[in-house]
Amino acid sequence: MSQSGFGPETLLPLRTSGLAASAARTAVSGPAGLSVYDRGKLRNTITDAHLDQLSGPYITRLGWNTAADSPEIEVATVNNTTVGKFLGTAGTLFGSEYVTWTTDTAPTGSAHVVVNDLTGISAARTVTLPPGTAVCDAGQVWGDTLFMTCGKYAEAFSLKTGSRLATPWKTPTEFVNVMDVGDGYAILTFNNFDYNLWNLSQGSLTPLTDCSYDVTSDGAGHVACASTTDLIWRDFSSLSTSAPRLLGALASPTADFSDAATWSVEFDATKPLKAGTVEISKTGGAVVRTLATAASADGSIRGLSWNGLDGSGKSVPAGSYTYTLKADAVDGSGTVVSSVDGTLPVTGKITVTSPNPAGMNPGAFLSVSTSRLLDTRTTGTPIGSDQTRSLKVTGVGGVPSTGVSAVVLNVTVTQTTSYGYLTVSPTGTSRPLVSNLNWSAGTTIPNAVTVKVGAGGMVDLYQSGPGSAHVIVDVAGYYIAGTVTQPGGFTTLTPARILDTRTTSGKLASDTTRDLQVTGKGGVPASNVSAVVLNVTVTEATYYGYLTVYPTGTSRPLASNLNWTPGLTIPNLVTVKVSDTGSVSLYQSGPGTAQVIADVAGYYLGGTVTQPGMFVAVPPARVLDTRNTTPLGGGADLTLPILGKGGVPATGVAAVVINTTVTQTTIAGYLTVYPGATSMPLASNLNWSGPTTIPNLVTVQVGSDGTIKFHNGSPGSTHVIADTAGYFIAT
Repeated sequence: MSQSGFGPETLLPLRTSGLAASAARTAVSGPAGLSVYDRGKLRNTITDAHLDQLSGPYITRLGWNTAADSPEIEVATVNNTTVGKFLGTAGTLFGSEYVTWTTDTAPTGSAHVVVNDLTGISAARTVTLPPGTAVCDAGQVWGDTLFMTCGKYAEAFSLKTGSRLATPWKTPTEFVNVMDVGDGYAILTFNNFDYNLWNLSQGSLTPLTDCSYDVTSDGAGHVACASTTDLIWRDFSSLSTSAPRLLGALASPTADFSDAATWSVEFDATKPLKAGTVEISKTGGAVVRTLATAASADGSIRGLSWNGLDGSGKSVPAGSYTYTLKADAVDGSGTVVSSVDGTLPVTGKITVTSPNPAGMNPGAFLSVSTSRLLDTRTTGTPIGSDQTRSLKVTGVGGVPSTGVSAVVLNVTVTQTTSYGYLTVSPTGTSRPLVSNLNWSAGTTIPNAVTVKVGAGGMVDLYQSGPGSAHVIVDVAGYYIAGTVTQPGGFTTLTPARILDTRTTSGKLASDTTRDLQVTGKGGVPASNVSAVVLNVTVTEATYYGYLTVYPTGTSRPLASNLNWTPGLTIPNLVTVKVSDTGSVSLYQSGPGTAQVIADVAGYYLGGTVTQPGMFVAVPPARVLDTRNTTPLGGGADLTLPILGKGGVPATGVAAVVINTTVTQTTIAGYLTVYPGATSMPLASNLNWSGPTTIPNLVTVQVGSDGTIKFHNGSPGSTHVIADTAGYFIAT
């Protein structure tokens, strides 16, 4: 049935217990379960399910996948995703609005109605109907109107205020039934005979004398029924004056564009729609992409997808986005609005977990929503003595299957049974004479690792110690493969040692600075280099202290890259801007001495940085030090506005690189650094086993609100220090 009459037939299977239609969808209960059709074509069949109600993309039934007489009502999408459970209450469905009610015991009491938003955008709200409505039972909803059967009365109530909207219809005979409802009207029967259309605004009845049974409506004034010989179509569309309501949108809440995948959305509305648009915006920011929608005679929008690129064809960074549907009704009644509120625009949320690498230049960095790739504590055994374990790092965690030169990982060793070190290197290559993490027995040590991707998209984890160690690996992002020509692009190198004071030049003494030439060494070109990535390790420290790595010839910043206590071996990844002469300086603060080891992992091309995903190095600058305020409490979060601070610009930033240190820790725990305005991932950046000082380099997306967050996963407090090292350009 459409606005002009009956359309072509669609052959459906033999039904056994129910059939319903809404917008372009039809649901049929049959021997195989619940079959869902979309625009006449079978979409899917849900086994062990039987139809109760259908409205847009939502369906309800009693005892979903449970006993048929279960009192539980589940609401799900036509994709069989449960969105709500309601136990022991009567209810009715209107798109993403599910309305339940309970009644007082006394007949003179009231009905209490709860309006539930299945999308979770709006909180559930309760309205109380007038006294005497405790006798009401059966109810149906259209928009903001609840139609109920109340003994011998048919009544209509506002879901916003609970007030009566019209003089109730009373039958002098035994009872009245509300058979179907629509925008401004309801279809009533008296004693299951004499079908009538109730005009809510005029308070009048129009007899449907040619309808004998099976009366139904599309809600927009078009009524169909059966006589003894024919199918009948009646047009009351002049009663439908409200703007079209969105019954629902089917879309994934997340989008992973890493392997040329697309994100898609389907809409179901109550009226035919003109051609319109869907605007995709950075949450709280500007529109990044506008998608055109075709006109729809049945109010459904299909075939709409987004590839993760903005209007200029550039990849949008990972983060939080919103989509907004803008389409007008064909009948001129207005722009489609949300089903629950009736005034708000149609919006939804998308979290881009991994951006589309298409169009990005070689050497560009793309951050992903941090995710765990390995945890030997739960998915295997610890890595034993002199053992190597290979780990797949492409095609997982938002990293594409191909076109990746290197990945940025956070690697943690824990439950170590003896001293040792871990080397992370490309699979299929000779293991380099370098280390990424060093430890003594019983310690938990984290470190960031930037590593070239090896054969089969894998990297090797080599554990040197005589004992065993558990290893945890989280991925933070990746670099685009290819020859790097754009300033700020990253070239990964086979790790090479360019400093080891144990064999050359001797220990760094107290309050001493030593310059280190990095260009022309270890695979780094002699010129046109803006910054280098080093894995720096301090060992054989005789006293507490810290190490600051900074460009030679500049003032030493109030920042640190490594912090230690006597006897510990501490590694940390360092991204540092190089001087005009291609060198960096290493300052050792402690009153004792310390040996320093530096391995180069890659470099960033010099020049003026303009392209998305490219890196801009900044002189280290302190942007957070809770020692000057209060420590971060156990289980607490700290939000840090990062834009416009520490050399990071106020706009145009996709991710920041910060050296993060925890100190004066009290109890074992971890620290997770993640984008503001997002949920905390199952990942960690720093881990500790007791009172200590631990640093780590963190690459983190900037949240849509311009912030990053720090979560203390310890039950005890800790101080947190953060120093900027650079940032990546956003699209």
